Amino acid sequence: MSADVFGGKPIADAFIGMTRRVNSEVLGRSVRLIVEGIRLGGEMAKLLKAVSDDIRANQALRREIATSTMMYTIFIVFAAVLAAPLLFAVSVYYSEMNESLLTKRSQQSGGAMSGAVQKAGMGGLPISGLVAPGQGTNAPSITSRDVNDFALSCIFVTTFSAALILGLIRYGKAMRGIKYAPFFVAGGIGIFVFVHSVLLSLFKTILH
Repeated sequence: MSADVFGGKPIADAFIGMTRRVNSEVLGRSVRLIVEGIRLGGEMAKLLKAVSDDIRANQALRREIATSTMMYTIFIVFAAVLAAPLLFAVSVYYSEMNESLLTKRSQQSGGAMSGAVQKAGMGGLPISGLVAPGQGTNAPSITSRDVNDFALSCIFVTTFSAALILGLIRYGKAMRGIKYAPFFVAGGIGIFVFVHSVLLSLFKTILH
């Protein structure tokens, strides 16, 4: 800009040219005020002082906003990436444990009843009402596999939405949170798999 001015270019045009080279909204607004002051012949010292005070006030306001939204950011990240996958892992393990216990109970009941029938000489007669889990009309239609798929789907949706909300809070635009989505999704699914594996290793005797 100094070279342009010393080369004979009007100072107002040199200022405006600088804003085209530097992508800054604050700089562009400040330069427009300065150029307008130069054209109107105002007192530049007071104008520059007012512009600098305004920039400092804006920066302080941005810092205050960032501080006030930090708790919301921490809560969203904690709930979506840590708490939800942990609770889903516990729920999936509980459904698997329930399914395993029901299967064992059904097999034990079926074996005991079959022995009693054979002793009574009725081994060839079918016994109604005794069905293994996963068979018959009264069997549950939702399995632990369905719960696992549902949990993974919910974790994906929750973490992806959390990334968009974080972008909206921090930058004012939800789409700017897309860059956080891969990390949130990977982190949420990773925690889910890790906690589920830990539960399986700790209580594996229940499922076998």
